[in-house]
Amino acid sequence: MKIEDCSGVTLIGNTILDNNEHGIDIKNSRNITLNGNTISRNSIGIFVGGPDPYSYTRDVSPLSQANAGMSNVIFIDNYLCENGEDIVQETIE
Repeated sequence: MKIEDCSGVTLIGNTILDNNEHGIDIKNSRNITLNGNTISRNSIGIFVGGPDPYSYTRDVSPLSQANAGMSNVIFIDNYLCENGEDIVQETIE
């Protein structure tokens, strides 16, 4: 499940299983709430990060640098198990 360049998204009660990569991939998004989801058997259960470099040059609706940044996510009662890594939060140095 990909959440990118969004604000005010809430995911409640989903089951996300058996993905080769990220179960939930959140980039450049604000006020995201993950509540009561089951995320299992993915390479990374939840990835939280900044914008994809492609976002600045895409043909349709390129992202401006002024609107880019790290994602803000609230986690409530999610169940993560058997992922390669449960939660990966990208950092900007």
